[in-house]
Amino acid sequence: MKIKLQAPIIGMSGKMGDKVFFTRNGQIFCRKAGKRQTQVKASEKARREKFGIAARATNRIMNDPIEREYWEKQYRAQGKYKSFRGYVFSNQMKGLNNEK
Repeated sequence: MKIKLQAPIIGMSGKMGDKVFFTRNGQIFCRKAGKRQTQVKASEKARREKFGIAARATNRIMNDPIEREYWEKQYRAQGKYKSFRGYVFSNQMKGLNNEK
């Protein structure tokens, strides 16, 4: 199904309910979302859970000026990461991976 949108919307992608929106050659299309063929493994569920925890912790740090200042000092001392958010997120993931 092709979608026609008015001027202010430039692009659209993602899932909404049981529909998936995507852009191809500048045109926006919609199709029914596919169903997963296999069950989600326990290890994948665990990875997704850790990822979610790290993402929420990163957002909390980014929104707290005191914690953000602490992490910015650490980030500047490292110098190897391009993204400050990526640095914080990877450190959150490392912390979760070390908790066993």
